[in-house]
Amino acid sequence: MTATDGAPVHVEGIGPATMRVEPERRVVLARTTGRDVEVRYARIVGVAVTRGADGLLVVLHLVNGGALRLTAAGAPESFDAEAARLVADVFSLPELMRGMRAYGAGRALPGSDHDRFFAPLVEPLRALRASHERALGAGATAAPWRVAESVGATRAAAEIRAALGALAASRYPASAPDRRALEAELLDETEPLFAALDELTAAAQRLGVASERDRVAAWRAWCSALGATFVAADRCWAAVLPALNEAPSPRAPR
Repeated sequence: MTATDGAPVHVEGIGPATMRVEPERRVVLARTTGRDVEVRYARIVGVAVTRGADGLLVVLHLVNGGALRLTAAGAPESFDAEAARLVADVFSLPELMRGMRAYGAGRALPGSDHDRFFAPLVEPLRALRASHERALGAGATAAPWRVAESVGATRAAAEIRAALGALAASRYPASAPDRRALEAELLDETEPLFAALDELTAAAQRLGVASERDRVAAWRAWCSALGATFVAADRCWAAVLPALNEAPSPRAPR
């Protein structure tokens, strides 16, 4: 993101200023008189953007319980643009794949087994990012946090359990005791992933009922839970590989 010239605004209790959403993850309210007001994103726990007969109203809810109310003071288009930049920033999605070590790595034996294990997470992630981009396209009054509703953590957990069962069955198609033993071992190794998915479900529920005063904080918590889920999946895949490698190859003749 690059800096802009900003937008003229009126800040309740402060007066006229120029609002700039800056790359350093902060909002600067440059005042015509007096000291500028700098609000770093870490201090923002909620953002409300509404459009009424008088134009756009942006309310920044702060961690100390205070709030800043901003309205356009001329050039409403530039205010809309700055508000849209702010919404896109505070409700951005984290980069989830960059820190994963096992996903797609040669030592993690990428292939059909690898893809089957990760599919319940990776495929919904692609849809999530597409929905998020579409939501941000709505501009300043977008509600990008609603995309969290589309992430079915409970469904993903069921699909991962089914995938583990299928992996065990492919190793021991003719031996039910061996198949059950391997499946139990795989489920035991992936327990941290199921715990992370449970927390992701809880975080989504908290986000769903969050008010505008704490919605940004709830979004950050949900994003953190989402990231933790992918980290857990990455580690769990590495943990199940020894058991899969010790079992008969699914391609070996029975």
